[in-house]
Amino acid sequence: MKYLDDARDIKFNLFEWLDLDAVLDSEAYGEFDREQLEMVLDEALKVSKGSVAACNEAGDRIGARFENGQVYLPEGFATAYQDLASGGWISPTMGTMFGGMGLP
Repeated sequence: MKYLDDARDIKFNLFEWLDLDAVLDSEAYGEFDREQLEMVLDEALKVSKGSVAACNEAGDRIGARFENGQVYLPEGFATAYQDLASGGWISPTMGTMFGGMGLP
């Protein structure tokens, strides 16, 4: 299943409508700039279009099930989770001292 996105729309919402540039001017996120966040968004979309998108249909059609205290997920979910975890996408807004990226 193809993952449809509109990176231009996402960036418009973040940088123009929500004025993320003002957030980046704050002391808490001063180490980031718009260019860096655009690169992060581009990488996030690559992950989304890869293994995450590959398991969307199975997630919708099959879904997770709980049997005898065990959760079973459709094929592809473990791979997608590993890809997300290895890329640091599990906690991007958590502080770096907790293993996150510290993103706004």
